[in-house]
Amino acid sequence: MFSCITSFIIVFSICLIDITDSSTVIVTNGSPVSYSSYSSLTFDWDACLAYCVNDEMCMVIFNNGSDTTCQLFKIGDLQSVKRRYSSEVKVAFKLNRDNSSTCPANDTLSGGGYVLGYNDTLRRQSYHGYSISYDPDNLMWNFNSTGVTMCSSAGVKMSIRPKGPWCFFLFNAALVTQEEAVSNCSARWSGVLSGIETPEEFQAVTEIAKNNVYESLVKYYESAAWIDGVRKPECVGNPTCSGLSAFTFSDPTLSSEPTGFLWNSNQPDGTTKDCLMFKINSDKSYGIDDELCTMRNSTISKIRLAGYLCGEVPKIR
Repeated sequence: MFSCITSFIIVFSICLIDITDSSTVIVTNGSPVSYSSYSSLTFDWDACLAYCVNDEMCMVIFNNGSDTTCQLFKIGDLQSVKRRYSSEVKVAFKLNRDNSSTCPANDTLSGGGYVLGYNDTLRRQSYHGYSISYDPDNLMWNFNSTGVTMCSSAGVKMSIRPKGPWCFFLFNAALVTQEEAVSNCSARWSGVLSGIETPEEFQAVTEIAKNNVYESLVKYYESAAWIDGVRKPECVGNPTCSGLSAFTFSDPTLSSEPTGFLWNSNQPDGTTKDCLMFKINSDKSYGIDDELCTMRNSTISKIRLAGYLCGEVPKIR
């Protein structure tokens, strides 16, 4: 784990690295302009910095020159900070790090942070995020909060992807084509067929399948569920297209090079099998395969279509 505090104060500039946390704290000269609330803390500046690093809800701290107090702004409390050219007024804002082991080169970078939680009453995961951008014309840092967002229901998995949070769930439904699965995700969830971003997401889908009917069907059939991925028009019937690059995706938070599509052996192998599915094989192993988009149980007897993987961005509920 890594924590970085970078200061861009007029009178000095330092970078402190501490292997204790996963955040970067930018320290510079500025003062809050637009905000709804804050907490006053009886700390000197260094103690206030340490407190913010360890408080997951802390987004910004401010000091107006006092040796004994500071102001703490939680996620959603602050909208803008004005750059000041005085070493007396200091402000620090916290960003999630990007796996870099070095501190940022300047204080105008864009970024953000988030807090994951769990609503015990609704039994749902929650996400409260924020983004920071710098306006050079107005010398202003702007802060935008997502509010507290959640997945639609209990049991739905949440994953934090490079493009943002994503909720996904494996629905049970037999005898549906890929097109019908797309329609069902939209109607049932206001979502889309989900891709699989990482091996960790693949494992999460595997666990959902184990807890549903999928694995129990393997004694009779190979079991499968539709996921996002349709062969590109220029790749239909074209054996020179290979791997994920042959497919197009509608999942809006899927990265350009996801690592979660763990293929079955020698897959994808079809030039007419143009849609992707998550499959539980006869030996109870799991993998991604390509099949006919119009496939139903009656068209390929060895496979039992058991559902589809839907996904959506978490919402304020």
